[in-house]
Amino acid sequence: MASSVVKILVNTQSWSDQVNSSPELQLLLPEEKSQVKRYYFAKDANMAMASMLVKRQVLATLFCTKPDSVRISIAENGRPYYSKKVSENTDFDFNVSHYGGMVVFVGIWISKNSPISTQSPRSIGVDIVECKSLSDEPNWMDDFEFVFNREQWTQVFSSGDRLAAFFLFWASKEAVLKSLGLGLHGDPALVELQIPVFQDFVCGSNIHALRAGTASYAKSRFQLELQKLNINGSVFFIAIAYPADLEVLESDWLEVSSLSTDHLQQKIIEKFNYNTMKF
Repeated sequence: MASSVVKILVNTQSWSDQVNSSPELQLLLPEEKSQVKRYYFAKDANMAMASMLVKRQVLATLFCTKPDSVRISIAENGRPYYSKKVSENTDFDFNVSHYGGMVVFVGIWISKNSPISTQSPRSIGVDIVECKSLSDEPNWMDDFEFVFNREQWTQVFSSGDRLAAFFLFWASKEAVLKSLGLGLHGDPALVELQIPVFQDFVCGSNIHALRAGTASYAKSRFQLELQKLNINGSVFFIAIAYPADLEVLESDWLEVSSLSTDHLQQKIIEKFNYNTMKF
């Protein structure tokens, strides 16, 4: 049985710099407000707010409860999870990423009866990056050579668009490591990637592929979904790492720019046909 995916893209680029008067801030839990107020830059605070809210609002909608009753736990490996189960045989796994004012949430139902091999994790990972130089120094990429193996590094520098090639690989590797809960503790150079549509994504624009390629890290195996978007003149890559053996249904992104009141919850109900909400 194929697994359904919920994909939310929150654009905070137009959110106010006056974080303390933001309507989204009023929806946060007390401990979340304290975390947000520690950020020096408003854009970082806004992305943090969006990340907190999108997780609770999506989970509240799917599990028929109130957003302020949702409590998200953190596993030993650092991955967030929601302890409430869909059913005895189905888990809901999710992951979040943010960059450049954009916040992405991806969640998936995974049946315990799904034919996933022991070499595939029963979890997903997502990463979003903005295709933008990380420094004004002309050779800044050299500082990140450790992220790539020799073949990948050669592929980046032989590409017609080095910046796009660099961030396409970067997002794919991050998605894999986040699926495993490794993040910065993993070795990105050991993430092997096979992306047959590599050149299409490097050279194309606003392109999407559900089965864009495969990846591996140690004994774990993944399939990759890739998206390249042009948003307000900036190019973003989104990579999602799924278990290699999991059959995933095609789905579009639900794009929103507001998380105030029940805006997102109503959008989820409309898009994904959730017609009952039992508060």
